[in-house]
Amino acid sequence: MWRQPGRPPFAFLGRDGDGRGVVALTVSTEGEPPEGATALSGIVEARLSRRALLHRVVPSWDFVRASVLVTSPEEGALAADALVHALQDPLSPSEAGDARPKREALATRRLGTPELAVHARCRGEPFATVAATVPAELAEPRLEALRRSAAREGRVAFGAVGGPALRRAVEGVLARGPAWSKAPPLRFSLGGKGARSYPTDGAVVVHVALEAPTGPGASRAALALGAPRGALPALAAREGARIDGIFGVAHLGAGCIDLTLELPDGATPLQAARLAAWSLSEAQAALGVARTEDRPPPPPDARDAAEQAALFALSDDGEARSRPGSQVTLGLPRGRPAPLDLEGELSREAAPPPPMDLRARAEPGQSEAWMLVASPCAAEDEGAADAGLAAAAVTASAAAARSDDLSLEPWITPTAIGVLAHGAARPGEAGKAHLRRLADAAAFAMGGPPTSRAAAEARTRLFTSSATDEGRTRARLAHALSPGRPGRFLPTGTEASLARASDEAIRARARALAEGPLRAALLSPDLEASREVADALARYRLGGGHVPCAAGASPPLRGLLEVPRSAGAELYFATAIPSADTRGAVALDALASLLGPGLGHDGSLARRLEARATLIESHVVPFGDQRALIVRVGTRPSLVDEVLLASREVLGGIGRLPDPVLEAQLRRAEASATSEGMDPRRRLAALFAGRDLAAPRPRLTAAELRSAADRLFAATALTVVVGRPGAARP
Repeated sequence: MWRQPGRPPFAFLGRDGDGRGVVALTVSTEGEPPEGATALSGIVEARLSRRALLHRVVPSWDFVRASVLVTSPEEGALAADALVHALQDPLSPSEAGDARPKREALATRRLGTPELAVHARCRGEPFATVAATVPAELAEPRLEALRRSAAREGRVAFGAVGGPALRRAVEGVLARGPAWSKAPPLRFSLGGKGARSYPTDGAVVVHVALEAPTGPGASRAALALGAPRGALPALAAREGARIDGIFGVAHLGAGCIDLTLELPDGATPLQAARLAAWSLSEAQAALGVARTEDRPPPPPDARDAAEQAALFALSDDGEARSRPGSQVTLGLPRGRPAPLDLEGELSREAAPPPPMDLRARAEPGQSEAWMLVASPCAAEDEGAADAGLAAAAVTASAAAARSDDLSLEPWITPTAIGVLAHGAARPGEAGKAHLRRLADAAAFAMGGPPTSRAAAEARTRLFTSSATDEGRTRARLAHALSPGRPGRFLPTGTEASLARASDEAIRARARALAEGPLRAALLSPDLEASREVADALARYRLGGGHVPCAAGASPPLRGLLEVPRSAGAELYFATAIPSADTRGAVALDALASLLGPGLGHDGSLARRLEARATLIESHVVPFGDQRALIVRVGTRPSLVDEVLLASREVLGGIGRLPDPVLEAQLRRAEASATSEGMDPRRRLAALFAGRDLAAPRPRLTAAELRSAADRLFAATALTVVVGRPGAARP
C-alpha cells in the first residue's frame, strides 16, 4: 500500500497473465443518496470518454468505481492522470448534462418498499430514492459541490493490477500531481440496531444487515457464511428456508454484511424472527473469525481486482467498533403482523441455546480425534408406527454431509442415534482448527434436515434390510421385548414402520433431532482446544439440556412366539435385566461368553447342537432401561423342533455346570471387558453413556453365576422367537 501525505492511497496487485494492466479509482460519496454517486459517475465517464480511454465506470449506492485498461507503463501513467483530472478538474457549465443518462437509468430502479433501503445501501446497490421524475439536468453548482466533496483525501483511493513498471508509473503520477485537500472524518454506519417489517403479497422474507469493521472482513465473512456445509445453510434448512443472497461489501471506513432468506409459504412471524436472530448471530460469529483471516482472494477479472484493491484501501480506517450496528427487516404477508415487540423477540431468539452435555477425554498421542453427536432418547421417542425414522434421518444426513478428509458415519444403537465424525489433523493444522472442523462436520450433519433424495435413499436402504427373513424375525423379537415401542430394541425400524415412512417425515424427524436433547462425546489428543467444539455446537443451535427420555415401554412378552419365513429357520432366545443391575450385567456378559460359538465344553450349545446349527451367536444389547442377553441359532426348517428342545435344555442346564467351567467364563468375560478399550468406537460409546471402562467391575463367584443363570433362563423369564416357513403370522 502506497501512502503519502496529501495524496490518496494506492493499492497495487502484482500479477501476470491478465493480457492488459488496469488502473482503477474508487471515490466515496458517503452521506449522499445514491443519486449523488450516479451523477458523479456520469461526469467521470464522460471525461474519460473524451480522452478515448478503454474504461468502465460503475456507480453503487455510495461509491463510484472506474477502471482503465492499459498495455504499457506509459499508458498506465496517462490513465492515472486522466482519473486524477476526472475528479479534480472543476466542472464547467457545459458538463452538467453529462450526469443525465445515468440518472435517468437510476430512476427506473425503484425499491418495492422504503424499508429495504438500508439493505440496498449495505449491499451497495443503487436505487432511486429522491423523486419519481428526473429533471433534464442537475444544476451545475450542485454537481460541482458534489465533485468537490468527493475529490478529497480520505474519500478517494487508487488501485492497479500489472507489473512493477506500472506500479512505479502510477506512483509517479500521484506523487507529482496536485495535493488533495483532506476530507473531514466520516465512515459508513447502519445507525445502530433496529428491526422493522413490511407487508408482502404472500412471501415470508428475512433481511439482515450487519456492520463490519473492515471491507475485507465483510467479504471474508460472506464467503464463510456462504459455505454450503456451514451453520447458516443448516439453520435455514431446518426452518425450510432458502438463502437468496449473501453479500460482503466494503464501504468508507467499514464494511457491511447483508443476508436475504425466504421461508416457505405458511411460515409464521415467530419463525421469521427466529431465523433472523439465528442469521444475525451466525453473521456475527463469521465476522469474529474473519477478523483474523487474510484478505479474500482477488477476483479473476483484472478490472474487478484493481477496483477491489482501491475500495479496500478506503474501507479500513484501523478503528474497531465495540457495538457494530445491525438492521433486521421482515417481509410478512398482509394479515400476519410482526410480533408487537420485534426487537425483544429477536433478543430472545438470539440467546444461546442451553449448553449441550459435552463429555470429553484427552487421549494424548492418538492420531485421530473422535466425536459423537447423538440423541440418547431418539429410540425411546418412537412408537410402532414411526420406528426407524431417526435412524433414516441420521443415515441420510451422514451421507449428505460426507467430507473428503473426515469420516462421517451414522451411529444407530438403542441408546444413541446420531452422527460419528473422526479424522486426523491436516498437515500443519493446529489443534483448535482440527477440532472446529471435526465439530462443524458433525454439527452440520445433525443440524439440518437431509435432502429429499438422501432421505429416500436412506429409507430404501433400511427398508430393504427390514424386508428380509432375518429382518422380520428381529422385528418380532423387538415387538416382544418392547411392546408398543419396538424401536427401543431395533432402532433401524421394522418393515411395517418403514413402509409407511415418507421422505418428508424423515426430514421432519431430522429437525426434531436437532431440537434435542442431544449429547456429545469427544476423544481428542488435545483437550485444550475443546472450547472450539462447544462453540461450534452452539452456532448450529443444536438442542442441549438434560431432558429425561420418555417413559419405558410395557413389560416384555414371555414364552414362545413364531413368525413365518420364506426359507431357512432361526431361533432367538432373550432374557433381560434392569440396566442398573451392575452384578447382573457381569453375569450377562459371562453367560454370553459361555453360550457363544467355538466353545466346546460339555453342556455348551456348540457341543450339544453340533451340525444341526448353521449359526450360533450370543451378545448383550442395552436398550431403554434394560440389558438383554440375545442368543441366536440358525438351523434347517426340518430341525427347528429338535434345536428348540436341545437349546432349552442347554440354557436350563447351565446351573448344573461345574465350578471350573463357570469360573473360566467369568474370567473370559472380564478379559473381554478389559480389551473393550482397544476400540475407539467402544471408548467413545462408553464416554457417551457415562461408563468408565477403567473402573473395576464387580467380581462374581461361580455360585452367583449359577444362580443368575437359573433365574434368567427359567421358562417364565425367557422370550423365544422362532422363524420358519409355514409359521402363522402374528
